[in-house]
Amino acid sequence: GNGTNTVTIKWNNAGAQSVSVTYTSASGCPAAAPATLNVTVGTLPTPTIAGSNMMCVNTGLHVYTTQSGYFNYVWTVTSGGTIVSGQGTYQIEVNWTVGGAQTVTVNYANANGCFAASPATFAVTVMALPNAAGPITGTPELCAGDQHVSYSITPIPNTLNYIWNLPAGATIVSGEFTNSIQVDFASDAVSGNI
Repeated sequence: GNGTNTVTIKWNNAGAQSVSVTYTSASGCPAAAPATLNVTVGTLPTPTIAGSNMMCVNTGLHVYTTQSGYFNYVWTVTSGGTIVSGQGTYQIEVNWTVGGAQTVTVNYANANGCFAASPATFAVTVMALPNAAGPITGTPELCAGDQHVSYSITPIPNTLNYIWNLPAGATIVSGEFTNSIQVDFASDAVSGNI
């Protein structure tokens, strides 16, 4: 718009700025003095996000926060989560219902109405829950004092550790925290569930 009665300006620096204009009349006479407009260019905010970045599916509400004291907070989460409360504020609660890589984003305005050039993005990993355990295979009837009796289940997807519970007098001798164990039964072992 330079050379016309209207200009569009992109301000590159924050702080006190000004724009001025002068012109000549149709008969070629210059204006007595240029017109000046003082402009205050605000700095852009730089939001950040803090919160849980790793959790399991459906494990309750997870809190995410950004800087307080700003305006017009806009939060978004990917389709694996739902913002349960806090939209429009500096803090939200999210329920993650789908496993995988997810994100939380936020943008807000400062007192001058300036939004960040781009929203803050926070990466979240939501881990799927393991499937239910299948049937246990192994010897259902044995004698007290039997050694190295094997029990196992089919490997379960999304599982890191298997927690076995044994009746009194039974001890895992190998395979603890895996899907296949060897058990020794003491001479005073009692019947019970594995």
